[in-house]
Amino acid sequence: MTFTVEDGTGLEDANALVTVAFVDTFAEEMGRDAASLTDGWGNTNAGILDEDLVILKKKQAIIAASRWLSSAYQWINKPSTTNQALAWPQSIEPDAFAFPHAVKLAVSAAAIRIYQGINMAPDLARGGDIASEKVGPIAITYSDNASSETTYTEIDSYLRAYALSGSSTTFILTERL
Repeated sequence: MTFTVEDGTGLEDANALVTVAFVDTFAEEMGRDAASLTDGWGNTNAGILDEDLVILKKKQAIIAASRWLSSAYQWINKPSTTNQALAWPQSIEPDAFAFPHAVKLAVSAAAIRIYQGINMAPDLARGGDIASEKVGPIAITYSDNASSETTYTEIDSYLRAYALSGSSTTFILTERL
């Protein structure tokens, strides 16, 4: 598997927006490695699994997160080149490119979720528009205006200044960066 991290120039073959080391640092800073049997990404067998396999799984999660983030959001600006593989970097002014730290944080948060087995873009039966659901004595009914998709609040908060809408949220812009 080729793992090519975007370097800020708009690479045609990039499939990742961050490095494994960047996400590892993010996980540590956010306290996601506090449990004694985890590797910071939620892997409870960190001491047992082959290190190469752990790194491969992390790279796969970063690739999936980078692709998901590139397609799930409606961005304010346009990619900096016409041939780049991912949504970032973006052109913010003529001849000025941006690859904000907040985007890297958002990819990191998504990569950890994916590594833990969360599907960021699941297929939704009947569009996921559930009016009522009952499992045993527990019943859930969503309001008529509730989104049929999961809202990733942490990720959306990192990207609010750079996107018009999130994975299932429309942002109200107060300031454009």
